[in-house]
Amino acid sequence: MSLLELLEKNFKDSTGNQDFKILWSPYCEAKLNGTGKDIYVLYRKDPDVMVLDIPVPYNTTAFNTIDNYTFYNVGYGQVGGVRVFRPQEILYFSAPTSTKSY
Repeated sequence: MSLLELLEKNFKDSTGNQDFKILWSPYCEAKLNGTGKDIYVLYRKDPDVMVLDIPVPYNTTAFNTIDNYTFYNVGYGQVGGVRVFRPQEILYFSAPTSTKSY
């Protein structure tokens, strides 16, 4: 059993939530977030806790051609921010960068 599997199993058993997941995000890595530390966030997935607004989902226009040879297409979308309603239910951890990969 890997360390990741062990952590997930322990969280599932201790919380009783079998839907518990540990997910990776590049923005939590020290080399991308600008803090010099890896960041970990523990939260309950519930719209009463926080939501991510996506005002305009990703769309594409219909493929079309002007010269009957080259096709053109445009993609567009809009991303909003995260709204947190219950900050007490979100826990942040930061740690020095680890050289291990799991």
